Amino acid sequence: MLFDLTACVSPDNWVPPTPTTVYNPVTFTQDFTATCDKGKRPAWREFDWQDQIPSTASIVLQAQTADTLAALATATMVPVVTDTASTALPAWDVALLDTGTGGVLRGVSPPQISKNTLRMTITLNPTTDKKASPTLIQWKVQYDCVDAE
Repeated sequence: MLFDLTACVSPDNWVPPTPTTVYNPVTFTQDFTATCDKGKRPAWREFDWQDQIPSTASIVLQAQTADTLAALATATMVPVVTDTASTALPAWDVALLDTGTGGVLRGVSPPQISKNTLRMTITLNPTTDKKASPTLIQWKVQYDCVDAE
């Protein structure tokens, strides 16, 4: 067998096994910091995104706002949306955060008022069979500077 080079060769009809890819939920955060002139404060108006979501998968968005990045650790986590449908490109999906009188930040108890920093927590949940995952294509946040109260 030392010189029999065919002894370790696989037959031509051998098919290697298909690798199994399993997707698990994954969560990441994106922090935004507003820049407003003196006497003004930010109003985090909306979070916009584009995505592709396979059937039974979802993307969960949550928001927090605080005066500093360090203060986000204890800021109230506010549910924004659980998205289960792909964006009809080139359009954007939109979630209103703080319109001054409405939006998800104002809709919780107690109402949250926009502060200098915004943290968006995004969880990508795979399909129930864990064979496909949603894709967040791109996102952006919009804010205005309004008179400080």
